[in-house]
Amino acid sequence: MSNYRMKSEENLNAADLLIRNNLITSSVHCSYYAGFQYSKYVLANYCDIGYEIQEQQSKGKDSHFFVYNKMGEKIDNKGEHLSFIDYNRYYNKLKMLRKKADYSVNIINSDEATKALNCANNLINMLNMTFHIL
Repeated sequence: MSNYRMKSEENLNAADLLIRNNLITSSVHCSYYAGFQYSKYVLANYCDIGYEIQEQQSKGKDSHFFVYNKMGEKIDNKGEHLSFIDYNRYYNKLKMLRKKADYSVNIINSDEATKALNCANNLINMLNMTFHIL
């Protein structure tokens, strides 16, 4: 199993554990990274965009934009436009909640934390279905 896939699974488990232990804000960070790391895994293992290329293309700018943009492009190129819309919706919701959790004075509530975990799970499930990943 790829390290990024393992990291993604660990972050999903951590987000769930944090929510159950009322550590709400930190859970959102884990949910976001579960989706991001799984996207990196899919790009490397199902789209021929290896980790080294991902790292090179991410230098000097929003380090996550390349992964997000390429993943959306690859989904759309498969003719999966509805999945493309879903991916963008899930990823952008995760990013928005992570920014609120990590960079804002505003507090994340338990509904938002649960929403982030659900978005991460939905994003990963959608990628599994789109790329036929077991």
